[in-house]
Amino acid sequence: MASDNPNLSPFRDHGGRVLMWHGFADQLIVPQGTIDYCDAVTQTLGGYAQTR
Repeated sequence: MASDNPNLSPFRDHGGRVLMWHGFADQLIVPQGTIDYCDAVTQTLGGYAQTR
């Protein structure tokens, strides 16, 4: 929810880690939204290696 800002660099730079799980049968949050947000975060942070 409220995932309109994919810039997680301050969180990453302070050592933060995200573990995300999403069920594909979720009735309230569509799976594609989660996938799109993860893609946006990866792109914003400079690619997979920088995100990881």
